[in-house]
Amino acid sequence: MKERRKYFRMRMKGLVDIKGSEKAGSVDVSTNGICLLLNKKMNRGDTVQIEFNFPDMPNKSTAKAKVRWQKKVKNGYYTGLEFDTFHLTIKT
Repeated sequence: MKERRKYFRMRMKGLVDIKGSEKAGSVDVSTNGICLLLNKKMNRGDTVQIEFNFPDMPNKSTAKAKVRWQKKVKNGYYTGLEFDTFHLTIKT
């Protein structure tokens, strides 16, 4: 089966804050987006604001992202988000 992804994905397990909603578990991240495990269904095209930390980095990252897909699984919904904007906060 041919890989359809355009961007390298890094496995990243952790918590992601979704503004105005719930916390979600992260699955993986790329330069273009992030995959989360959510407890609730979202609509394709919904826009969310998220905040998370990369492993071994004390700095918070924030992003505005759109829901591109969801897949129902036993313990929730795998949800693919595509970044619209992405910011890494550098603490000095």
